[in-house]
Amino acid sequence: MRESGKIVGGLAIVEDAHHHTAKLDAVPAECMERVDEEHLALAKSWMPRLPCHLDVLVVDLMGKNISGTGMDAKVVNRGPAGEYNEWPSLPAIGRIFVRDLDPGTHGNALGIGLADVTTDRLAAAIDWTSTRVNALSSGIPSRIRLPAHFSSDRECLEWIAGTTGRIDPTHVTYGWIRNTLDLERVALSENLRPDVERDARIEIEGEISVTWDPQGNLISPFAAVS
Repeated sequence: MRESGKIVGGLAIVEDAHHHTAKLDAVPAECMERVDEEHLALAKSWMPRLPCHLDVLVVDLMGKNISGTGMDAKVVNRGPAGEYNEWPSLPAIGRIFVRDLDPGTHGNALGIGLADVTTDRLAAAIDWTSTRVNALSSGIPSRIRLPAHFSSDRECLEWIAGTTGRIDPTHVTYGWIRNTLDLERVALSENLRPDVERDARIEIEGEISVTWDPQGNLISPFAAVS
């Protein structure tokens, strides 16, 4: 198409980690491929990421409106078929607990196969018709494998913590996010404080108390964050 002479150029748009337009370039046709490679490297350098290695990552919401795989694979460090810690340059995530489907995904749970445990309520909310069709079109059926699921968040966390290999449960490290698009605020267990205090890019806002509803489900500290 470029060699046809009918394309004069293009407008290149690069978003930052906050999903805002951060760079605009008018690019002549003959430079398109080179500039696109440069912009791709820039966009990757701006990608949000978790601040440290974690034994357990708690994700409030997953869905197709958040990522094509329900959770951004390069945030949770899972390969296309759910391979653990596919990218050594990213923080290693031992286990993933996903609590709910985002309403905006309309029951499509493609990507649930990346998780290690989930809730009965998420399992009940899955629209298997759309989920199976999406897995068929992606060509990776493992993305919709349903992990172990329990009736409450407390049961999920107690079970998954036991799989981390930590003899002392107080040594298990936890991270908690609203979803993989919302990484401006991350909750971390107190045993990670020494790690994050050494990182000048991270601001510690304060401490939160982990609270539960009467059914044993977590009350998210991110509920008011859009």
